[in-house]
Amino acid sequence: MKKSNLYVCLSAIYAVAVFVFWLLHAEFLSYQEQYQLFLFSTDYAAERFSVAGGLADYVGEFLTQFYILPVAGAAVVALVLVGLQLAVWSLAPERNVHTYVLSFVPSLLMASYLLDENVLLSFPIAVTLSLLVACAFLKIKAGAPVLRVLFVEIYLALYWLLGAASMLFAAIVVVRWFWRKKHGVLLMLLWLFVSSVLPYVVFGVTFLRQYAPAQIFAGINYYRAPNIFPAMQWCVLLSAFLLSIGIDYCARIRSVRMSIIAASCVAIISGIASFVVNYDSDKARVFRFDYLVRNNRWQDVVDYADRVQPRDNFSLQCTNLALAKLGLLGERMFDFHQNDIGSLVASYERNNTTCLATAEIFYHLGMINSAFRYNFDLQESILNNRKSGRFMRRMVECLIINHKYKAASKYINKLKQSMFYRAWALRAEACMESEDLVNEHRIWGEKRRLRFKNEFLYNYSEIEKMFGQLALQSDGENRLAWDYFCAALLLKGQLQNFAGYYHFAAEMFHQQAIYTHHQEALAFFWTLGHQSFEGFPYQLLPSLTQRLMAFAREYQQNPQNQNAWKPQFGNTYWFYYLTHKKLFETQSEHQGGSEREG
Repeated sequence: MKKSNLYVCLSAIYAVAVFVFWLLHAEFLSYQEQYQLFLFSTDYAAERFSVAGGLADYVGEFLTQFYILPVAGAAVVALVLVGLQLAVWSLAPERNVHTYVLSFVPSLLMASYLLDENVLLSFPIAVTLSLLVACAFLKIKAGAPVLRVLFVEIYLALYWLLGAASMLFAAIVVVRWFWRKKHGVLLMLLWLFVSSVLPYVVFGVTFLRQYAPAQIFAGINYYRAPNIFPAMQWCVLLSAFLLSIGIDYCARIRSVRMSIIAASCVAIISGIASFVVNYDSDKARVFRFDYLVRNNRWQDVVDYADRVQPRDNFSLQCTNLALAKLGLLGERMFDFHQNDIGSLVASYERNNTTCLATAEIFYHLGMINSAFRYNFDLQESILNNRKSGRFMRRMVECLIINHKYKAASKYINKLKQSMFYRAWALRAEACMESEDLVNEHRIWGEKRRLRFKNEFLYNYSEIEKMFGQLALQSDGENRLAWDYFCAALLLKGQLQNFAGYYHFAAEMFHQQAIYTHHQEALAFFWTLGHQSFEGFPYQLLPSLTQRLMAFAREYQQNPQNQNAWKPQFGNTYWFYYLTHKKLFETQSEHQGGSEREG
């Protein structure tokens, strides 16, 4: 095989591997996309280019918007990473197999670094462009004085366009200039020092005075959280620098077989090690649940929960919402571990991830004000002060449902300037022209009928009462709220309230048969005050009463040994109730602030 064909095959295999990986992990792409909103407007472009690194940031956000489509997003990541690999290889003065293999190392490190959800695409773009400019600059044939002046001008322009990653350009050029010259080490160190402080001297005391010196030296828009510069960022830059200057020496190695083996080992080990360090399975699980809920893939949520058996409240909220949407909450809720009421709907937390599931729950239940507030807070809590197409779209829906068309228009005008939200925004704008269109809308019309009509304050510690009012005021139409009301009572151990409400309200929701977990709770509550099921007002499955008696015997034999009950009864309400009994007895009122609804 010709070397050129071998190089193409290696890059193609790498591109396909990256593409497949990110396609199978589309949740990471979705998470990134929902925390930025690229707009086709001069104001948006001016805002990006007014800060150092504006070009990299602008291009990065333009490409990130394609993450909303998994195939397109995976293709974008693959192209960016292959571009970085080719940029490193472009600096090799002599092209051979082992230098080509080594050129994959920075790209592999970058690939694993992108698993950090706060790493922005502007960083790999800035690194790649810095390497390409360095490669082009080193090919310029001119006198030393002209090159020095040209270097300073290009470097300052590059810093403003690409940010701190342009220092990679300066470092590579300076080292290549002076490394082999007489007194070269001293001149090299002097130029490296000047190159490092030059951006701060020129821009730090003028256009970037509001930024900390650390941001000027390390990059302003490479990481979503300001003033945080992960070690992995420096590892990527260092690997790109060392390989870009050391690839010259690697190209001269004549022991081809050993050099290829050594280069392959370095590339493989660096890729695997960085992946192990950066891949967080717990984080991936949370992102996966959020991605499936965002796309209303309810059966996929349940199937995924069956596989991973979640235990954190975020994942359990998504699972319980999917069960409720499928009409299975009363049948399968305790097939999954439940912590407490927070597994059904969590309390408000000040971060930009935890409330994602809660916001979705409130919207689907019809608590429109709470859904709007949560989505607004999620957008405003984005760490780098960007906007979100996902949250803005949900806020528009909430405002339309609440008849607040003027406020909705403000967000619609923003969404109309985007690529992937424009068509939806135009349809929403057209719908607002007629009340009948909104009322007849399959989702908005239903939410408008079922929502709270009056404003009032409520406390999270009594969230089950909100579900109850929402369900009962609908005259049996809001079955989702009824299921959540029953589930909340069960999770809080309020068996007496559950039995009382169930007695007079179940028929309102046209419940043909009693859900399994509801049967378990009603039967369990009955046994607390009766010796037999004589006079029991509901029809129970014969197998359920037999199972309850078996559980009672097992509990009497091993009252303190939960592990003895779990294998056979771990998916029953009885197991949940008895393992949380102390929590019910000592549960004090939640101290969270009041929230507005209506």
